[in-house]
Order: sequence, then C-alpha cells, then structure tokens
Amino acid sequence: MALVVTIPVSWHAASNGIEKRYDNASKEGRRVLERHGIEWFFDFYENPEEVSVSEFEQTPRISSYLYAICAGPYKVISDNDPMYVP
Repeated sequence: MALVVTIPVSWHAASNGIEKRYDNASKEGRRVLERHGIEWFFDFYENPEEVSVSEFEQTPRISSYLYAICAGPYKVISDNDPMYVP
C-alpha cells in the first residue's frame, strides 16, 4: 500500500519511499485521494488550493520501526548520485 500525505503547499514531506507530489489538490491530488478512498480528508480544509498531496511509492519490506514520515516547512536538498554520501 502507498502512503498518501496531505500537507500545506508550503511544506515538504519526506519518507522512505519515492515521492510523487501533486501541488494542486483539486486536480490530480484529488484523484489520488479518491483512488485510495480517502477524499473525505478534504473536509478538514477550507480551500483545497492550499493543500498539496504527496504520494509515496511502496518500499521493499522493512521493519515498521524503520519506516518514517516527516513533514514541515523544510528546505529540500536531493542528490541521487549513489557514489556520494552526504
């Protein structure tokens, strides 16, 4: 099962899986929530335009205590070079 997170547009989310982010929750983001049967979650927001949806791909099997999700007004730095360790 994929992890789906709704957050304010100005926030970023990070997890163990690869992220697909949909900034406009009223278009593709809404379809993601509908596909998972949780479109009711938009009832908590006055304006869906202020919400982004982050969908994370399923990870390989790992222990539950190793799985993480973090969200907040963070700066994001990405580097996919396997030879570089930050």
